[in-house]
This record gives sequence, structure tokens and C-alpha cells, in this order.
Amino acid sequence: MSTIDRHQLHFGPYETPEFRYGAAVECRLFGEVTVTGLSDAPIPWPLTTRQGGSSLVLFGDLARAVECEAACAVAHWFGVSTWMVRKWRRSLGVPARNNGDRLLKQVYARGKPGQMARSAALATATDPARRAKISAALRGKARPAHVVAAIRQSMTGRKLTEEHRAKVIPFLSRRHRLAEAARGSANRTLAKSG
Repeated sequence: MSTIDRHQLHFGPYETPEFRYGAAVECRLFGEVTVTGLSDAPIPWPLTTRQGGSSLVLFGDLARAVECEAACAVAHWFGVSTWMVRKWRRSLGVPARNNGDRLLKQVYARGKPGQMARSAALATATDPARRAKISAALRGKARPAHVVAAIRQSMTGRKLTEEHRAKVIPFLSRRHRLAEAARGSANRTLAKSG
């Protein structure tokens, strides 16, 4: 993907606000701060001095860009790191992926690099050695609670086909027998010790 596409602003325009040096403005990250300078980024932005260093004042169009645009685009146009954009997003309550990030991923997926990545993934998806390795890595590990809840919700009220029931019932019966045997063994151990 070209640099121009990654850094394109989709929800702008964003302009440098009018301000006076020494004026107090309300930063959405630090509260009331004093403007001490102007950044030399492609979109120049007011700076404030905090703890011996300078930082951009998070207000106006910058806050709107952080809420809407892709992190790499905000970092490029306002002259900060993507780490700083993530910090701003957390402070503003913006999700890790906003509309700008999703739009960027869609553009990437529709382009040639996305198609190449998909075809490479599909080529290895049915490889038996790969599937066996993944299965061995997951064996014996419980699924995360949110995954179990999502599966349960998707299956609630859904009728199983006869073919599916024929596969599931023996598995559940075996699991039930094993659980009963384990409980019986534990009860016998308790009876002997008592």
C-alpha cells in the first residue's frame, strides 16, 4: 500500500486553530494549559510545555481527527507517534479501531496486497500438518469465557441436524460416563479415608 493511501485523511479538513502564545486553552488530556509554541508538522498545531517537554494541545480539530481518522494518518499529519495517538484515544474513550482504521483495512483488503495475503492464507488453510499442529497446541486448553458465551448465544434456539446429533450424542455420553466414573472414584476415596 502506498504512503499516500495510508496517510490520507477521510473525515477532514483539519486546520490549525487561531491562538495567541501565552493564552490558556482547555486540553482534553491535561485540562487547562498554556500555549507555548507551534509544531512544525504538515498540520502545524499549538504546543504546551509539560514536565520539561513539549506536547500537542489535544483540542479542536486534533481531537476530532483522533476520534475519526486512522492512527497512522493522525501520526503523519500532526507529527506524533502512533503510540501517542493510542494514548489520546484511550483518554478520549475512542475504541482501538475507529472508522478511519476500518476504512484503511478495507482499502488494503480490496487491493493487490490484500488479495495476495488471502490467497497465501487459503493455500495453507487445509494443510494437514498445519492443522495437526494447531490442534495439538489447543488441546487441553479451555476456550476464553467470551468465546464460550458467543458460541452459546449463536447455538441457542437452533435445531441440530440428525447428522450433527449422531456425532454429538456419543461424545456427550462418553464425557458424561467419564465424569461419573471420576465422581465415583472420589467418593470411594472419601469413604475409605472416613
